[in-house]
Amino acid sequence: LASSDYVCVAEIDGRPVGILAARDLKKHTSRMHYWRMALHALMRGALSRAGFDDVVQFVKTERLDERMLKASGRKFDASIALLAVDRDEKGMGIGGSLYNHFLDYLRQMNRRSFYLFTDSYCDYRFYEHKGLTCIGKEGFLWTTGDKAESSEFYMYANLA
Repeated sequence: LASSDYVCVAEIDGRPVGILAARDLKKHTSRMHYWRMALHALMRGALSRAGFDDVVQFVKTERLDERMLKASGRKFDASIALLAVDRDEKGMGIGGSLYNHFLDYLRQMNRRSFYLFTDSYCDYRFYEHKGLTCIGKEGFLWTTGDKAESSEFYMYANLA
Protein backbone atom coordinates (compact mmCIF):
# COMPACT_ATOMS: atom_id res chain seq x y z
CA LEU A 1 0.00 0.00 0.00
CA ALA A 2 2.89 2.35 0.70
CA SER A 3 3.74 2.68 -2.99
CA SER A 4 0.13 2.98 -4.20
CA ASP A 5 -1.27 6.10 -5.86
CA TYR A 6 -4.81 4.77 -5.90
CA VAL A 7 -6.63 2.97 -3.09
CA CYS A 8 -10.33 2.15 -3.10
CA VAL A 9 -12.08 0.52 -0.14
CA ALA A 10 -15.50 -1.14 -0.29
CA GLU A 11 -17.65 -0.97 2.84
CA ILE A 12 -20.86 -2.57 4.01
CA ASP A 13 -22.50 -0.79 6.96
CA GLY A 14 -19.22 1.02 7.68
CA ARG A 15 -17.23 -2.22 7.76
CA PRO A 16 -14.43 -2.62 5.18
CA VAL A 17 -15.07 -5.68 3.00
CA GLY A 18 -12.70 -5.11 0.08
CA ILE A 19 -9.72 -3.11 -1.10
CA LEU A 20 -7.93 -2.39 -4.36
CA ALA A 21 -4.57 -0.62 -4.39
CA ALA A 22 -2.77 0.37 -7.58
CA ARG A 23 0.25 2.28 -8.76
CA ASP A 24 0.50 4.75 -11.64
CA LEU A 25 3.81 3.80 -13.24
CA LYS A 26 3.84 6.94 -15.41
CA LYS A 27 3.94 9.10 -12.28
CA HIS A 28 6.46 7.11 -10.31
CA THR A 29 9.42 5.35 -11.79
CA SER A 30 11.36 4.79 -8.58
CA ARG A 31 10.39 2.22 -5.99
CA MET A 32 13.00 3.43 -3.49
CA HIS A 33 10.42 4.76 -1.01
CA TYR A 34 8.56 1.43 -1.15
CA TRP A 35 11.74 -0.57 -0.58
CA ARG A 36 12.79 1.59 2.38
CA MET A 37 9.43 1.06 4.07
CA ALA A 38 9.37 -2.64 3.19
CA LEU A 39 12.90 -3.11 4.52
CA HIS A 40 12.00 -1.39 7.78
CA ALA A 41 8.94 -3.60 8.26
CA LEU A 42 10.84 -6.71 7.27
CA MET A 43 13.68 -6.00 9.66
CA ARG A 44 11.20 -5.77 12.54
CA GLY A 45 9.82 -9.19 11.56
CA ALA A 46 13.26 -10.68 11.00
CA LEU A 47 14.05 -10.57 14.69
CA SER A 48 12.46 -14.01 15.07
CA ARG A 49 13.31 -17.16 13.11
CA ALA A 50 9.82 -17.27 11.56
CA GLY A 51 10.13 -13.57 10.73
CA PHE A 52 13.48 -14.16 9.06
CA ASP A 53 12.00 -17.03 6.99
CA ASP A 54 9.18 -14.73 5.88
CA VAL A 55 11.68 -12.04 4.85
CA VAL A 56 13.57 -14.57 2.73
CA GLN A 57 10.35 -15.72 1.05
CA PHE A 58 9.28 -12.12 0.45
CA VAL A 59 12.56 -11.35 -1.30
CA LYS A 60 12.24 -14.50 -3.41
CA THR A 61 8.72 -13.61 -4.53
CA GLU A 62 9.80 -10.05 -5.37
CA ARG A 63 12.58 -11.47 -7.56
CA LEU A 64 10.10 -13.86 -9.19
CA ASP A 65 7.79 -10.93 -9.97
CA GLU A 66 10.68 -8.94 -11.43
CA ARG A 67 11.67 -11.88 -13.66
CA MET A 68 8.13 -12.26 -14.99
CA LEU A 69 7.82 -8.52 -15.63
CA LYS A 70 11.12 -8.45 -17.48
CA ALA A 71 10.25 -11.60 -19.46
CA SER A 72 6.97 -9.99 -20.59
CA GLY A 73 9.01 -7.49 -22.61
CA ARG A 74 6.25 -4.94 -22.13
CA LYS A 75 5.96 -1.47 -20.65
CA PHE A 76 2.87 -0.73 -18.58
CA ASP A 77 1.12 2.41 -17.40
CA ALA A 78 -0.06 0.99 -14.07
CA SER A 79 -0.10 -2.04 -11.80
CA ILE A 80 -2.55 -3.46 -9.32
CA ALA A 81 -0.72 -4.16 -6.08
CA LEU A 82 -3.64 -5.58 -4.11
CA LEU A 83 -7.21 -6.67 -4.69
CA ALA A 84 -8.80 -8.44 -1.74
CA VAL A 85 -12.38 -9.14 -0.70
CA ASP A 86 -13.54 -10.51 2.64
CA ARG A 87 -14.17 -14.22 2.12
CA ASP A 88 -17.64 -13.92 3.69
CA GLU A 89 -18.60 -11.29 1.09
CA LYS A 90 -17.28 -13.03 -2.05
CA GLY A 91 -19.75 -13.48 -4.87
CA MET A 92 -21.56 -10.21 -4.12
CA GLY A 93 -19.83 -8.20 -6.87
CA ILE A 94 -17.50 -6.31 -4.54
CA GLY A 95 -14.33 -7.30 -6.40
CA GLY A 96 -15.93 -6.41 -9.72
CA SER A 97 -17.02 -3.04 -8.39
CA LEU A 98 -13.54 -2.25 -7.07
CA TYR A 99 -12.06 -3.35 -10.39
CA ASN A 100 -14.47 -1.13 -12.35
CA HIS A 101 -13.58 1.86 -10.16
CA PHE A 102 -9.93 1.17 -10.96
CA LEU A 103 -10.69 1.11 -14.70
CA ASP A 104 -12.47 4.48 -14.32
CA TYR A 105 -9.37 5.83 -12.55
CA LEU A 106 -7.19 4.62 -15.44
CA ARG A 107 -9.41 6.38 -17.98
CA GLN A 108 -9.33 9.62 -15.96
CA MET A 109 -5.54 9.45 -15.81
CA ASN A 110 -5.33 8.60 -19.54
CA ARG A 111 -3.68 5.26 -18.76
CA ARG A 112 -4.38 2.08 -20.66
CA SER A 113 -2.10 -0.80 -19.84
CA PHE A 114 -1.67 -2.48 -16.48
CA TYR A 115 -0.51 -5.71 -14.91
CA LEU A 116 -0.77 -7.56 -11.65
CA PHE A 117 0.77 -10.53 -9.92
CA THR A 118 -1.24 -13.20 -8.17
CA ASP A 119 -0.85 -16.82 -7.12
CA SER A 120 -2.70 -20.11 -7.05
CA TYR A 121 -3.96 -19.44 -3.51
CA CYS A 122 -6.00 -16.51 -4.81
CA ASP A 123 -9.03 -16.41 -7.08
CA TYR A 124 -6.88 -15.75 -10.14
CA ARG A 125 -9.66 -16.83 -12.52
CA PHE A 126 -11.42 -13.59 -11.55
CA TYR A 127 -8.89 -11.77 -13.74
CA GLU A 128 -9.58 -14.05 -16.70
CA HIS A 129 -13.29 -13.38 -16.23
CA LYS A 130 -12.49 -9.67 -16.44
CA GLY A 131 -10.70 -10.18 -19.77
CA LEU A 132 -7.09 -10.13 -18.58
CA THR A 133 -4.54 -12.51 -20.06
CA CYS A 134 -2.05 -14.59 -18.14
CA ILE A 135 1.31 -13.58 -19.62
CA GLY A 136 3.58 -15.24 -17.07
CA LYS A 137 3.55 -18.29 -14.86
CA GLU A 138 6.19 -19.68 -12.54
CA GLY A 139 6.21 -22.30 -9.82
CA PHE A 140 7.29 -21.36 -6.34
CA LEU A 141 8.13 -23.37 -3.25
CA TRP A 142 7.22 -21.41 -0.12
CA THR A 143 9.32 -22.65 2.79
CA THR A 144 8.97 -21.64 6.42
CA GLY A 145 10.96 -23.60 8.94
CA ASP A 146 10.45 -27.27 8.12
CA LYS A 147 7.23 -26.67 6.13
CA ALA A 148 7.14 -26.31 2.37
CA GLU A 149 4.19 -25.59 0.09
CA SER A 150 4.29 -25.35 -3.66
CA SER A 151 2.24 -22.83 -5.57
CA GLU A 152 2.07 -21.10 -8.93
CA PHE A 153 2.63 -17.39 -9.38
CA TYR A 154 0.99 -15.61 -12.30
CA MET A 155 1.32 -12.32 -14.11
CA TYR A 156 -1.87 -10.99 -15.70
CA ALA A 157 -2.23 -8.01 -17.98
CA ASN A 158 -4.73 -6.23 -20.16
CA LEU A 159 -3.51 -6.54 -23.72
CA ALA A 160 -5.86 -4.01 -25.29
